[in-house]
Amino acid sequence: MPDLQSMTLAERMNTINSESDIRAHTFQEACNKYVKANISGYSGIGLNDYTPDEAFAIIRDKADLRSNDLVELINEMDGSYEVRDKYTATEALNKKNAIVEG
Repeated sequence: MPDLQSMTLAERMNTINSESDIRAHTFQEACNKYVKANISGYSGIGLNDYTPDEAFAIIRDKADLRSNDLVELINEMDGSYEVRDKYTATEALNKKNAIVEG
């Protein structure tokens, strides 16, 4: 199992975005950058338009952007355990090799 505390949320999102500098963007900016580049219909957004919770709600294709918090949304990507059951947001994101959309 990967080191669940190996990177901060910002560092992990920057590596997911293939940034050469893991400190290139804040966590919010990196989340918005991912949405902008990967989710249809969001190419025109700015890097601070959505909170991280809202960005992950978009990534997970939630109708209500405020129905889940960040911990729930990131943990939900695994599917092998209950939401909010085991990992902090940092641990869950460090555990993932990639973002799981919808």
